Amino acid sequence: ASVYRLGAYSAIEAEFASLSGQFSQKLGASAYDAKLANFVNGVNRTEAAIPRWKTAADNQYFTSTTNFDTWGLPGSTGFDYKVFQRSDIDWQMVRTSGAKQGRDLTNAEAAARFGIGPILPDGSIATLHHSQQNAMGPLFEASTRYHRIANAQRAPLHPFGAAQHPDFPLGRGPGSLRDAFQKVDSLQYWKNRGQQELPK
Repeated sequence: ASVYRLGAYSAIEAEFASLSGQFSQKLGASAYDAKLANFVNGVNRTEAAIPRWKTAADNQYFTSTTNFDTWGLPGSTGFDYKVFQRSDIDWQMVRTSGAKQGRDLTNAEAAARFGIGPILPDGSIATLHHSQQNAMGPLFEASTRYHRIANAQRAPLHPFGAAQHPDFPLGRGPGSLRDAFQKVDSLQYWKNRGQQELPK
């Protein structure tokens, strides 16, 4: 967890690391499977001897969760994801950096129109992270400050390093789940999120 102790803002990322790392810390990354995702939802459907893990209600920064169902979206993965959402996004901040098509728009407008992740208080960009590299999720609104290729070998974000989840891999290249996620799921998620945050 020392990777995340980089100043006051890192408290948010430390919480993300703690939540994301619970799976490998309690059972070992190789034991993770789809049923264990229920712990994030506060639903214990596995052995009673395994303690209930933290939920959004226990957190300071990832204070809400939502379901994002991609079933029916052409070209999508078809998965119904649980998503941990950040509380530190200023949706009305006008963007002066990042993707050109999003500049001079608010975070909410850029997300709603183009599916662009919002710019965070430290200037990094929000991006969706698959917990424990599991294609089925849950997902976290992570930060490019930590969720980048330089961290590909580091737990708890990527416990399998350059390898893939043994049971639910994202795959690589055209036609893979990763490809569908990046081209369809992620864009639609941020469009939905931005639409919800537009002034009424």
